[in-house]
Amino acid sequence: MKSISPSSPLLTLTVKPIGATTSNDLLARFHPIMKAMGFGNFEMEEDGLYQARKDAETMLGSPLFVFAEKEDKAVIINIDGHSVFGLKGVEEELQKIKTEYENSIDCTAELNGPNYASAFIGNMLYTALPIYASATIIVAAFHYLEMRSTDLFNIYLYATLAVIAAKTRFWVNQRRKHRPVWLSVLFLLLIAPAILALVAGILLVLKQFA
Repeated sequence: MKSISPSSPLLTLTVKPIGATTSNDLLARFHPIMKAMGFGNFEMEEDGLYQARKDAETMLGSPLFVFAEKEDKAVIINIDGHSVFGLKGVEEELQKIKTEYENSIDCTAELNGPNYASAFIGNMLYTALPIYASATIIVAAFHYLEMRSTDLFNIYLYATLAVIAAKTRFWVNQRRKHRPVWLSVLFLLLIAPAILALVAGILLVLKQFA
């Protein structure tokens, strides 16, 4: 099982050099290959970590973020910002990148995964757990109010939607902004109670002036 992280990938493309080719040569090919595939917005997130982006083809679609980084003597390529529901599209893009690498430079390219276990544990530990804990804090705050079962259902329904949204977009942005994992987890845990407290404070002030 792969290492566990908030954005543990389902699929990973591992590109290894052959002969005189080096990992730096492989990393240098990342830009022209991704550009030929319609990607842009190239950035070096940190030393040895590069990112390319392709805007969504439809209004309701999500942009693709591809990350390439050196690991030992290989280059590891992942597509972030997609959950298990986008697995087919991720596999197609990685297969295209694999073909481009194999046709343009001496290397071996292997598609590893899907790594359901690491992706699931990472999602549960770093995303679902703090969001559902946040929802539970809200439920506890209304403990002495008469809540209908539908109220509780709606709170956890919104929490579930937040888990899906965070997996598909939140951690991509956190990674791009170089935010520590603990700070992002704390944000997921406290954002809903903080908004609730703010709204309650505004309503209290408005009530006093009514």
